Amino acid sequence: MRVYDWTKFYEAAVLETDFTKRPERVAQAQEVIRQRLAEGSAANDGAELAAIDKTLAALSVLETEVLLEKPYSWREVEERETAS
Repeated sequence: MRVYDWTKFYEAAVLETDFTKRPERVAQAQEVIRQRLAEGSAANDGAELAAIDKTLAALSVLETEVLLEKPYSWREVEERETAS
């Protein structure tokens, strides 16, 4: 399987565990993919276009999850659970 340059930005977004940084990582990955599409050379590679399509769908899901996440850390959750 071929690895494309933009996949490292997707991986950074997916693997980001810091809630405050995740929206930035998702936006950065989306922007890098948009730039790749604007170059036009991806249009000649059906496999890359399919990978981009799947990746943008996954980023959309991740973006939705980011919007739904609660604005507190896991440490606060654990502290609340142990205090009860």
